Amino acid sequence: MTDGLAIDLTVREGTKEEEFVAVAAGSSAAFTLGRERNEDLEWQILRIEGGHQARYRLIVRHPEKKLDLGLKHALEKKLDSISGMNLDDVRKLYEKCMKQGMKQTRLRHVKEKQDIWSDNFWNFIG
Repeated sequence: MTDGLAIDLTVREGTKEEEFVAVAAGSSAAFTLGRERNEDLEWQILRIEGGHQARYRLIVRHPEKKLDLGLKHALEKKLDSISGMNLDDVRKLYEKCMKQGMKQTRLRHVKEKQDIWSDNFWNFIG
């Protein structure tokens, strides 16, 4: 198993079809970057629940080798370009990637234990 990288996906609160947007944006970015680099990347999208608000994370890895340093930067640029799209454009991009051979990615729900050291209680002490 090779090391991968994790990138937080921020979906604006109140976004219609929030979970779809996270999956579509993360999957489309990873898929298109993999095709551009001629590499078979693997990825998953996590919905991390716990604390104040759920958040999303894209986990990307290469099944056979370590990822190079430029991949994270290139993936962040892909995600930035997708972040400016409206819901219809994200849906079209996702459908285009699916037609090009991208496999559908299911959202994984993960519970995160709350870190008591970052709890608001500690803000009142010091």
